[in-house]
Amino acid sequence: VHTEQFEAQMKYLADHGYHTITPAELLDSWENGTPLPDKPVIITFDDGYVDNYRNAFPILEKYHLKGTIFLVSDFVSTYPNYLTWAECEEMQESGLIDFESHTLSHAQLDKVSDEELHHQLMDSKLALQWNLKKNIDFIAYPCGDFSPAIEAATDEAGYRAAFTVHY
Repeated sequence: VHTEQFEAQMKYLADHGYHTITPAELLDSWENGTPLPDKPVIITFDDGYVDNYRNAFPILEKYHLKGTIFLVSDFVSTYPNYLTWAECEEMQESGLIDFESHTLSHAQLDKVSDEELHHQLMDSKLALQWNLKKNIDFIAYPCGDFSPAIEAATDEAGYRAAFTVHY
């Protein structure tokens, strides 16, 4: 989505009474009946590209909207097109941005060994918790791919829920 399109979409949400929520707020509602605001919506970003900081974050701030960024933990502060830990800290401190896992290296989880699957899920969670000083409870599956075995490994790694692009 081009920046101008993203801003128009965020303006629409703000102007039409939508309220952004986090994955934790959604699950708290499903599991515990915690009330949600009217017209709840979750805004998510995958991978942790630096344009989340440069382009999306200022727009979310402008409209006071929350977003969740699923980070590829090994890419943070490693590659120039990805977020740095300092940028993540600044966004997290705003109270508008929540960070969750998108694995260690964006491995296609249905194509790796059981050992690598565990490594991708658990070690990303631990690295993000260490660097962000918060619990990591959600994951977005790279390429959206999952299976019963991946779901079981996700549960075993201690995630509350996972996101996919597949129905």
